[in-house]
Amino acid sequence: MKKCVILKEMENPDNFVKFAKLKIPIRFSKKTSPYFGVVRCPKYNYNYNFDEVQARHFSSSEDLVAMTRTFIQKCIDF
Repeated sequence: MKKCVILKEMENPDNFVKFAKLKIPIRFSKKTSPYFGVVRCPKYNYNYNFDEVQARHFSSSEDLVAMTRTFIQKCIDF
């Protein structure tokens, strides 16, 4: 607990002289990020983007879907 208090005092530049007189090197706490990382996502219109992806996706073309199903069936038969 004492170590935590001292490290917190070291963050304040007003206390630098105090620690210099005591010949204690100033240590700053290392900034860490969470294990999985948290990144703020910019605001966007999800419904609009979803509709765009759905419209451009290969499954929107009936010919391509039919060809893919045929290809899958041929691969399974092989």
